[in-house]
Amino acid sequence: MPRPLIVLVLLIGVLAGCQDPYQQDRAHDRRSPARTKPTLPQALRGGEVLPRGPARDTAPTIAANARATARSAVSVFCGQWTNWSWRTIGRQQRRLAALATGPLARELAAEAQVRVQDQALRRDRLGARGHVVAIDVKRRGSATRRAVCVAWEQQLTDGRADQMDARHHVYLVTVTRTRDGWAVSQWQPQP
Repeated sequence: MPRPLIVLVLLIGVLAGCQDPYQQDRAHDRRSPARTKPTLPQALRGGEVLPRGPARDTAPTIAANARATARSAVSVFCGQWTNWSWRTIGRQQRRLAALATGPLARELAAEAQVRVQDQALRRDRLGARGHVVAIDVKRRGSATRRAVCVAWEQQLTDGRADQMDARHHVYLVTVTRTRDGWAVSQWQPQP
């Protein structure tokens, strides 16, 4: 058998054994139920875009026992801090204020009003999503705890994840015991 013929037979054999590695994914997509198309935002004058319906809440809901321990207070606060969107920023800031105490609570409540009216947030459809990676709480007296919180965060621009900006963030936290349980009294993002 001539050498070119052997090479051709081997090449045909190799190619016949190859298959599309994404074939299974495509077959799964065809069998999956039809997805409903998301409602598109209505364009208003000046290029301003607002949602048609109520905004999906990007921040986790606050459990009734969120203030039961210093660790749970830090975890819930950090979860709220890392999950927000241009649609839900006011609600998220009010939730943060409810989990805080003292000057920090007042600052967050005031910030909620400012953020709701921030046109840049709407125009650029900014947001963030993330999750708590680690928390370390140290005792500092009977009514105060110091903590370090590490969260993975991803910034959103135009409602889409910015893959290049996904990273871990570190926060120094002071948690204080109040009548209602533990509350964050200091929140210091680290560079």
